[in-house]
This record gives sequence, C-alpha cells and structure tokens, in this order.
Amino acid sequence: MNAQDTTDNPVQNARALIKTLQEKYAVFRDGLPLAIGIDKQLLASDPELNRKTMRVALGLHTNSSRYLKSMEKATHRFDLDGTRGEEVTDAHRSHAAELLKER
Repeated sequence: MNAQDTTDNPVQNARALIKTLQEKYAVFRDGLPLAIGIDKQLLASDPELNRKTMRVALGLHTNSSRYLKSMEKATHRFDLDGTRGEEVTDAHRSHAAELLKER
C-alpha cells in the first residue's frame, strides 16, 4: 500500500495495510511482538507508505487480542525480518495482561 490510498477512510486503509503486512512479513502474520521502532523499519522498506495509515494499522494490530496474548507470554521482540531483538520488559507483559483482563 502506498501513499495513493484508494479511499478516504483511514481505518479501512489501515485494515488493508495490515493484510498486506501479514502477507509480506511473518512477524505480522504470526502476531509476534514487534521491535520498538518497527515504524521506522516499515518506512525504510517502503518510503511511500502513508504514515497516518501505518500508525493506525500498527495501533489496530498491537491492540488486537491475538497480539496482546503473544505479548503477555513473550520474552523477546522481533524485527521485520524475524530477527530476535530486545527483551520484552515485565512492564510490557503486565500491560498486555491488564488490557486482556479488562476485555
């Protein structure tokens, strides 16, 4: 998905972008904890990516129950290429667990 979005609905564009990211990157498809700064990696891989759409898509993805369940049990975060990165902090695991509990 590039800067030339086909509709004016940012949520619809973001959902389409999530599908594209899931097809392109295993970390999105598998719901793995994303590296902090993954937005910069995405922009480096596709400079024409619409920043607003990307941020909405990342928000939808990282607030999904599937992603939060993954974060709750995770030990490490992953880059776009699936490389294991920094450790997931106890605070981030606790935050994910709390959000799931609230649901």
